[in-house]
Amino acid sequence: MGLDIPWTRQLWHRWKALRNVPWRKSWFVGYDLDGNSYWESTDYNNPYRLRRRVEWGNKKHMADFRAVPQWMQWLRHARPHPPTLEELIADQRRQQQLKLLAQQADQRWNQIPVQSTNDKDPRLASAWTGGATPAPVEEPELEGFVYPEKKDEQRVFNAQQIIKQRDAERNRGSKA
Repeated sequence: MGLDIPWTRQLWHRWKALRNVPWRKSWFVGYDLDGNSYWESTDYNNPYRLRRRVEWGNKKHMADFRAVPQWMQWLRHARPHPPTLEELIADQRRQQQLKLLAQQADQRWNQIPVQSTNDKDPRLASAWTGGATPAPVEEPELEGFVYPEKKDEQRVFNAQQIIKQRDAERNRGSKA
């Protein structure tokens, strides 16, 4: 993942980066850490906005190419200035440090002994202790919820009962 650009190519890119050459239509902008080069060129359809593109450094399958987020932001005109190599190196170090911290957190998490916090719930105790099947627990009765098998036993207000109640309240209000 290092930046191995021959000095001849670097010199050629410095020449291509000059914008004051009158016949030049595209300019070199920068590199990423994979050796890809980024370019700007004039857009004949929109002279006020430059076209941005990437030339992939390593010749490999198109599915294997990836660009870092900073350069993707620049390519899509979400960022006015291209990222510097120092910024890309700092971001790569940050990602490596984040992976190391996540690995350390996973190790700490795996060292913590598993304990049940609720002794009353047998599902938690069997699940934490590695039991094959949790103990059956009665489901709590939910107010207003009708279980399909208990539909006959429970009283359910349907639309007709609600309309009758509303009409009765209206009649009481009009008689008074």
